[in-house]
Amino acid sequence: MLHEPPMPATSSPMEQRIEDTECAIQTLYEGDPKFICCKNWIETPPNRPPPAPFYNTEHDECFYRVDSSNYYGPKDQEYFEMAARSVDWNGARFGYCHQKLRVDWFSGTREIRGLVVYPASFHPAQKEAETKALARGKRFRELAGRHYMAYSGVMRYGTAETQYQRYMEGRIVVDADEYLHANPTKGVPLELLNAESTAQGLLCFITPERYNTPQGFSARPGPAAGPEAEGKDKVLTEADLLLCEPQVLGYSLQHKIWGAFNVNDIVPIAWNDTAFSSLMLPSGYKDLVLSFVEDQAGHRDVFDDVIEGKGQGIIMFLVGSPETGKTLTAEVIADQVRKPLYAMSAGELGQQAENVECRLNTVLELTEEWERQFQQNEVVAVFLRCLEYYRGIMIMTSNRADAIVRAFQSRIHLTLHYPDLGVAAKEQIWRRCMARVRCQHALTDEEFQQLALVAINGRQIKNTVRVAALLAAQRAMRLGVEQIYLVLRATRMIGA
Repeated sequence: MLHEPPMPATSSPMEQRIEDTECAIQTLYEGDPKFICCKNWIETPPNRPPPAPFYNTEHDECFYRVDSSNYYGPKDQEYFEMAARSVDWNGARFGYCHQKLRVDWFSGTREIRGLVVYPASFHPAQKEAETKALARGKRFRELAGRHYMAYSGVMRYGTAETQYQRYMEGRIVVDADEYLHANPTKGVPLELLNAESTAQGLLCFITPERYNTPQGFSARPGPAAGPEAEGKDKVLTEADLLLCEPQVLGYSLQHKIWGAFNVNDIVPIAWNDTAFSSLMLPSGYKDLVLSFVEDQAGHRDVFDDVIEGKGQGIIMFLVGSPETGKTLTAEVIADQVRKPLYAMSAGELGQQAENVECRLNTVLELTEEWERQFQQNEVVAVFLRCLEYYRGIMIMTSNRADAIVRAFQSRIHLTLHYPDLGVAAKEQIWRRCMARVRCQHALTDEEFQQLALVAINGRQIKNTVRVAALLAAQRAMRLGVEQIYLVLRATRMIGA
């Protein structure tokens, strides 16, 4: 708790300082642990080992090692600041990241466990917190490098002055190296790990204020980890693992932004290996596409152009009417070959040629680094030069067969024309969509055949089944053809 005794006018400054300190120390021993904030120092009980500052995020408790501390700021606005360090990964090696932890001035007394940072020795379940932090540290170590993962939690992004956070569920690429390449101003040199100094200094911890008040959390450069430092293979001691950051840097494929992701909310991807067999493509199409992509993913350096670096990518063009399975093909292929899918529309590139080229080069560079699939729904002329040097796999889709100009045809390795869905294909889609609904249904073979005659595409079939299932559930009845036709009439897909 914080305590600031009244200052008698008759006392000299030195006498009052001594009285304040005695009062503060006495208060510390009364009842629950208390934080005493005097004008120039913090007092701790005698014969007690140096405390370990201790922090708390929204989901996890994080330990930091404090090397020094002092008071700063003008009179009546002083704050207590600690120079601390954690263990971080910069894309090439582990090292100490130096940070400043701060407790703002307040009057009166305050429970020490209510502070934004407090000694770990006061934590009511310190051993349990350390066990969790060690487990998270091991996971942090495993995520060093580049990993394609699934995420369900809060991501944080923005600048040091303006922090944003949003909840997201989707796939991410954990990649500190590319993060710092895209955000060079956010890089902080890491100090070499030193087993002899790891356990020295006080130990500490961080709360949500870390992300909401930049004044309470900042980083300062330390000695850079040079080439002599061991990289990912560096053995982290248990003391190092305890200090590992609770977040890793990466990229959200859903939101297309760089950010920080909670280590404990990152899980392996649940691959959809059954989706590929569900694609409604003409005979032989699936084997052709899959063999084409798998061969490129595994042997992209086998063939080269006359000019070194050119012609090593693979470009596919899928063309057909809306909702015939073109985009779905790109999605299921990405899962089949275990590669990230970067979906991008022409609108994201802009209108001006120079902006298009800049944006496209940025995306192509990133997708090449991650060996990602790239899906583009329209083609613009500036692609010509960029595509020649792209080394990844690009899948372009279009609803118009004439969307590719003649100059592009020589750059495309495989063009697939998607026919309109036939009656048999639509019947299969109706059956598969009905099989996926959670409520029971009672459609006969004859009713499925009749539904297949309705002139709608695959996406419309899926949406119709979904709405009809909600209607049946609301009425507590089995899903039947009556609800389906009601939805079709309401959405004007068929006449009244």
